[in-house]
Amino acid sequence: MPVAGPQIASATFYTSFLFDVSDTIDLTKLRSIAGESAEPAPLRFRAAPTAEHIQFAVPPLGANLPPVALDGVTASARVKIYDYGVISIRFAFPYSGPWSGYIDLAIG
Repeated sequence: MPVAGPQIASATFYTSFLFDVSDTIDLTKLRSIAGESAEPAPLRFRAAPTAEHIQFAVPPLGANLPPVALDGVTASARVKIYDYGVISIRFAFPYSGPWSGYIDLAIG
């Protein structure tokens, strides 16, 4: 008899996509174009203490994107743009249900 997996009462799952688009991105110019919607996005650490020297020399710009519907689940989206030519997009979506349902969702 198969053993039932754990039940997830409430969780947020994250998935990230990284794109290497150029050698450099002028964040000052980008911010002047994007205006208030793009703000510096320095590293934010959790409650654990960290060394002060762990940071970006030039913090990326970050902005919230409109929510995205993926297979009937609405995900929030955030973009970060780094001066070394990388753009990251992170989707965060809520989930509750059986672990097997999450696995099905994750592998599509």
